[in-house]
Parts: sequence; C-alpha cells; structure tokens
Amino acid sequence: EGVVLDYIHRNRGRIQRIDQYPDIRRRSVVELSQRCNYAAEHAQQVARLALAFIFIESALNHARNLSGFAATFQNFQLPEDLGVPMAAIAVLVELLGGVALVLGYRVRETAILMIVFLLVTIFIGHRFWEMEGANRRLHIIQIKKNVAIIGGFIALFVATLVRAWASLG
Repeated sequence: EGVVLDYIHRNRGRIQRIDQYPDIRRRSVVELSQRCNYAAEHAQQVARLALAFIFIESALNHARNLSGFAATFQNFQLPEDLGVPMAAIAVLVELLGGVALVLGYRVRETAILMIVFLLVTIFIGHRFWEMEGANRRLHIIQIKKNVAIIGGFIALFVATLVRAWASLG
C-alpha cells in the first residue's frame, strides 16, 4: 500500500495529465512542450516573423521593378490598363500585411487579408490548367507553396483566436 501511495505522490502530475489527455499522442506533445518550456506567445511571434519575411521581401522585389511586375499581369487575360494598378495593389498588400505581422497589429484580420490575397493570386496568377509542360509544373509548385502559407495563416489565426478567448476568462 505504501509503495502505491508513494508512486501516486511522485507521479501526481503525470497521472492528472493522463486523465486530462487520454489520447497518448496528444499527451506526449503536451509533455514535450512542458519539458521544453514551450511558450505559445513566442511560437506565434516566430510564425508571424517567418510569414512577414516572405511578403516584405516579395513586396520590395516587386516594387524595385513595378513595370516588369505589372507586365506579368498581361499574361492573366486582364485589361491592359489594369496591370500597373493591380501590381501596385499587390505590392501594397504584401508590404502592409508583412509590416502588420512584424508589429503584431490586428493579426487575425491580417491573416484573413493575406489568405484572400493568396487565393486571388492562385486563381489569377497561377492558372496551371491553361499551361503545359514545365510551365504548368512550375505554377503547380507555386500553388502548393501558397496553400502551405495559407495553412500557416490559418494556424496563426486560430492560435491568436484561442489566446483571445482564453484571456476573456
């Protein structure tokens, strides 16, 4: 009896986690995060900075050659006079979205904006169904990259939403 009570006393936290997380996979992730001193706020900051880097770097590259970037819009079967305004809007969205992520400003709204931006980019800029060969494969890779980034924004959105709800009590 003393051995059992001693075991329960020494392993009280682990036993409580078993009750709290009956799924062993989930419990092992929680235990690993606790052993590594996981901080959700820090993880979200790293995610925001990683996503911001993609868009700020892209915006700066496009802004350096706005006319060249605008010329790519001619491939999208859009009216010719829309190239420069659409390129300028794209640069602005990328830059402002990236800066908002760096600053942590309205992260959920920024995530939604960037998801919409990426979806528009997929359906306007990467119409692989109209292409063949290597060009088609290249655009499929770009779509997969954008879908992965969308997944990052969804995770960031959910994490900040859960954090906001938790702060409500």
